Amino acid sequence: MICREEVRRGDVIFQEGDATRDLFIVLSGEVEISVRDLTGTPKLISAFGENEFFGEMSLLDRKATRSATARATRNTVLLKIPAARLEPLLDAQTPLSRSIHGKILHALSRRLRDITQRAAGLIKAPEATLGRIVSIVSARSGCGKTTLATNLAYLLARETGKRVLFIDLDRHYGDGSFLMGGYSQKSVATLCRALRGASLSAEDLMTHFTPLVERLWILPAPSNILEAEEMRVEDLVGMVHTCQKMFDYLILDTDEGLSETVLNAMEISERTIFLLDSRDILSVKNTVRFFQALSGLRFPENKITVISNKAREDYRPETVPTTRFRISGILPEVQDSSRQEGKTLYQVNPQHRFCEAVRNLVRTLLRKALWGLCRPQAS
Repeated sequence: MICREEVRRGDVIFQEGDATRDLFIVLSGEVEISVRDLTGTPKLISAFGENEFFGEMSLLDRKATRSATARATRNTVLLKIPAARLEPLLDAQTPLSRSIHGKILHALSRRLRDITQRAAGLIKAPEATLGRIVSIVSARSGCGKTTLATNLAYLLARETGKRVLFIDLDRHYGDGSFLMGGYSQKSVATLCRALRGASLSAEDLMTHFTPLVERLWILPAPSNILEAEEMRVEDLVGMVHTCQKMFDYLILDTDEGLSETVLNAMEISERTIFLLDSRDILSVKNTVRFFQALSGLRFPENKITVISNKAREDYRPETVPTTRFRISGILPEVQDSSRQEGKTLYQVNPQHRFCEAVRNLVRTLLRKALWGLCRPQAS
């Protein structure tokens, strides 16, 4: 009667419009439920973890198709109860049948109440209350990922009047922490430990961030590799969501490649900027493989902006082999001597052509109205 199923991260368990009616219980992992809006964009409704069940609506309305899509956000183990076995049990007028009906109706009532409360919150507060998350990723080192992330953080803090937090998720080496000058005993690792099973006040939370300039803070990478190895991916996700409550923008500088840390950073980000070194054939090759993996994980394409970095003046995007993600912009090749001093290019010269290119990237590709950029200020 009950089947045990193992699904990988990104696997679809059932699709909106499917005619299946099976019930699922999560033994381990996590499953998200989403629907598509009028533009076809998936919208998250809810998520289910260990010992929670989903798919019950089709058991109550057996003529209807699935009203949402269920997808595993982690490697997940499920118990599948086939409708053909469960429906006769539900139809029987027995104490067990009434108990199962009661649990399903209780779950539906609770979920409806949650949705109603969220809808009421949207009506009362149309402005977003959580910070916008942007992750910077690349398939390999040397593509300029940290250079873009650090300069973007400074630019947003100085030119938008908003509170910005730079989170260094390059856990082992912390290049962004070095370039930003973020030296502190507090780090991503210490905050993850502090939040594990606890809730910090706003005052205690702010003690973990190092102020750099007005409206810009950094949460550095761990000070040693062994400390970084002790961190758990699930702690990182919860930590970033906690930081969202304190800042307007969060810039995540990630490891290179497609690790669990990078995947989770991309998953929770509103926008992922992927950097490709257009001069290097190995970077192009690794980029193709990176996107092939994302395709296999069914990662939403509309959340990624691909940028060609280190482009020469005669660069043409059509000379780069085509991937399923088209190149949306370019950043110029620069000789950045400022990093030898442990500074970002923006700190040295905010009018530099690379900074202007980043400014244009924000205004055009990430939507000027969304980010609210104003004129650059003197450093």
